[in-house]
Formats: sequence, C-alpha cells, structure tokens
Amino acid sequence: MKGSSDNESASSICTSSTDVDIPEAITVNAENILAFSGVSPVKTKGLNERQREKKGKDKFQKCIATIQMHLEQSYRIELPVQIDDRLQMYENLMDQLVEEFSKADNKRKLQILTLSPYTIEKTVEKFNTTNWMVKKAEN
Repeated sequence: MKGSSDNESASSICTSSTDVDIPEAITVNAENILAFSGVSPVKTKGLNERQREKKGKDKFQKCIATIQMHLEQSYRIELPVQIDDRLQMYENLMDQLVEEFSKADNKRKLQILTLSPYTIEKTVEKFNTTNWMVKKAEN
C-alpha cells in the first residue's frame, strides 16, 4: 500500500537510535530528510562557521521549496510566496556580496561596499573591513 510505505518512510526519517551519539543521530536524521526532499547530503568537513550557516540555510530553503512544490502539485494549488522568502533572497544576495568581497581586489571591494545598505559600523562588521575603506566607498 502506498500510504503505509509513506508512513514508514516518514517514521524512519524522524526516528533516531539511542546507540548513536546525539550529533551523529541528528546529522543522520538531517541527511534522511534532505534525501527525502531530493537535496544533497550534509557535508560540513572543512567548512568554517559562516560557510556552515550558509550551507544550512541554503539546504533548508531547498527543502522548503521542494515540499512546497510537492504540496502544490498534490493539491493542485498555488501557495503564495511569503515575505520571508523575499527576505531570504535579500540575505542570500548580501551573503554573496560578502563572499565576493573577501576574494576581491581593492578596486572591486570599493565597488561592492557602495552597494551596502547598512550603516558604516554595520558595514564594517558585515564585510569585516575598515572604517576607512567604507568611508572611501561612500565618496
């Protein structure tokens, strides 16, 4: 029966073994959920905290989009785009700018800083740069 196999899949995704340490069990459950959603597995080796956060947010958004697509197809409806989705797109864009900034030469860094909507202090913090460079970009 299709319904029982779906229930078995869902229960196997959400259960964890007490024999496994908590972080490993959580990672295994996350990988199962990602696989169920058609998203690549969790890989954190060699990633710093900021990269892990970005990867986690990206995978979360992909899971949400996949679930939304399946619900829309199953119920033949269109779910509205949430304001949070637009905010997430903005945050992703800012993350891309910060990543590009870290690799750029000084000329390109100044160009990127001109796009910052933040205050001088917040821009210095977000882009991990100096007051001087932010002020130079404003001129």
